[in-house]
Amino acid sequence: MTEGFVDEEQPIRIWSPRAVALYGLLLAFPCALMVAIRDWQALRMNERIRPHLIAAIAFSVLLFTFVVLHPAVGRPVGFVTNIAAFSYFRERLRSDIAEFQKKNPSTPIVMRSWASASGWAVLPLLIIVGWVMVIGVAVEALHPE
Repeated sequence: MTEGFVDEEQPIRIWSPRAVALYGLLLAFPCALMVAIRDWQALRMNERIRPHLIAAIAFSVLLFTFVVLHPAVGRPVGFVTNIAAFSYFRERLRSDIAEFQKKNPSTPIVMRSWASASGWAVLPLLIIVGWVMVIGVAVEALHPE
């Protein structure tokens, strides 16, 4: 099967670009990325996933470092980041859906309920909280009071 083309005429079920973007705005950009990844998989656009994951990891490390070095501006920077993610994911997915429909005009696309993405959207937060807990335990073990 060629990337981006579907063999069957089964409906493709994805979340709307607005729903993906709102998860980024309300929770954090990694949450929007996770839902976008699920959409890209459904649209058979797997080539989109790796560059976005690499960029998100690199940006997260930079953002975390910046917040640690400048805690007073952490919230505004995080908020601006989420607004940028909102705009980016909404437009990226709109163009990806249009590209998919151009390549597969007979394949219907069905939008899922925005609430059905909540489990996928929360997953990155759970992973981040887990990492923070492990790092906290390791730091505490290395530097007991």
